[in-house]
Amino acid sequence: MYAKLKKRFSQVDRWLVVILILATFLYGWNIWEAGSANNFYTAAIVSMSKSWHNFWYASFDPAGFITVDKPPVALWFMVICVKIFGLHGWSIVLSSVLFGIGSVYLIYKMVKPTFGPLTARIAAFFMTITPIVVADTRTNNMDATLVFFLLLAGWVLQRAV
Repeated sequence: MYAKLKKRFSQVDRWLVVILILATFLYGWNIWEAGSANNFYTAAIVSMSKSWHNFWYASFDPAGFITVDKPPVALWFMVICVKIFGLHGWSIVLSSVLFGIGSVYLIYKMVKPTFGPLTARIAAFFMTITPIVVADTRTNNMDATLVFFLLLAGWVLQRAV
């Protein structure tokens, strides 16, 4: 048992761990000061956390009459974080931060089989430090979620072929 664990931990790419820690630092630093991030989506998240009808239909108003102009999936993850941790600026942004970190990992996993671990590390590092990725991952816009699921679909397709 111990030998299996030792072998598994010896196979961990330590540079990937460093890159993921850097991504966590860049994307998560000071998110408790995020305020309400994007006020439009924050209002929708608050409304969606109040009732199931508003949750499923991404309702912007508490009455469930006006919906957000985007698909609700990304907002669902934000509402789940708000339900778990309460309504705070950091809990609204938390799902975007997690999806950003997951995207860095998926880039590494997609590049490594074809181009090797060095190129995968470089790709993950450059995704981590790209300014727009850092800026967008620190808000409650839906781009981090979109990028994550696009990369996930590409990775699944790559694994299937």
